[in-house]
Amino acid sequence: MAQESSVWHYITDHPKVAGVLAFLAFAATFSPKASTVAAWSCTVAAWVPAVMVVAGLPPVKSRKRPAIPIIIAAIFLGFGSFRYASWLTAANEEKKPAANEAGKSSAVVPAPIPVPAPGPKDGGPINEGERTESSIPKMPSMARTPRQLKLLFKDSALLTNERRERIAVEMERYYKYLVKLGFDAPREVPPIGVNKRVNSSEFWSPGSIYDQSVFIGDNRLGDPQAIRSAYGGYAFRVLLGVGHPEQNDELQRMEASLIFWVYFEYSFSGTNGPFVGDGIYRWLRALWKIRQTCGSQFVDAAMVYTQKLVNEPRPSMEFDPWFVMRFGRGARVAENQGEKMRIVNAALKAENLVH
Repeated sequence: MAQESSVWHYITDHPKVAGVLAFLAFAATFSPKASTVAAWSCTVAAWVPAVMVVAGLPPVKSRKRPAIPIIIAAIFLGFGSFRYASWLTAANEEKKPAANEAGKSSAVVPAPIPVPAPGPKDGGPINEGERTESSIPKMPSMARTPRQLKLLFKDSALLTNERRERIAVEMERYYKYLVKLGFDAPREVPPIGVNKRVNSSEFWSPGSIYDQSVFIGDNRLGDPQAIRSAYGGYAFRVLLGVGHPEQNDELQRMEASLIFWVYFEYSFSGTNGPFVGDGIYRWLRALWKIRQTCGSQFVDAAMVYTQKLVNEPRPSMEFDPWFVMRFGRGARVAENQGEKMRIVNAALKAENLVH
């Protein structure tokens, strides 16, 4: 009994025991910091004084062959240390993905952008093949920088604070994208409401911005593309000067605004979308064919210059020659020494837009 008591006191009072416990504690603190090497090093360092404690026990020291119990104890302690270190580093590995995920961004970002329907960027042109919808970088929360758009919302129970914030963020993104391309996109937006299932708009002319409305489908309030589309439809109507019936080219401006609206939704996301049918879809197919050969930067710039030339007086004519005249001049402004005009003319001829 006396021998057992002396052994117990020897273990509890031995200064090396404090070293064992300290190193084990250090190993645990290193583990959440993703330092596998540190966790293992501290655990091995704890194993060494533990073996020394065993070697110093009176029953061991008094044996004729003290090496045998020391080796046995070292094996058991080594196995225990190995399991302990494995547990620490395994727990650490499980936490790594979450830590990395959290480290990507602390900003509030919109949901991933879906492929747009005919009808979608981070504030700059997309070169062909560089990105897809899912690779668009997430934008920082607009709450961190002053917003440029002035938004009004209609009284609807579906327009919760969260949805209003999402609408504001997405419309701000699209506005900044258009401005960066060179458009003088409108900052004031008509009152935004909710429509049954589809996006739409209303406007009266002459009238103020309060005589207009922009509606987002009730089933698409969480769809970033639908939100951008709601702003884009209004913005290009303003940029093309639609809403003045006294103009002799009002119908041409309306059709042109639809081409701009749909093209830049797809240009935003770099996605070629099913442009099937006649009418404006012939133009969209031609624009995308030029884009695939000459690059998005060229076509985007040509379209910007086309919009700048809309108000130049021209004789009244059908839409295709009306738009060909303006787009052709815009393309010549964007290209260098006529290098791309052959491709432009070939794409327009393929869709019977020029003869």
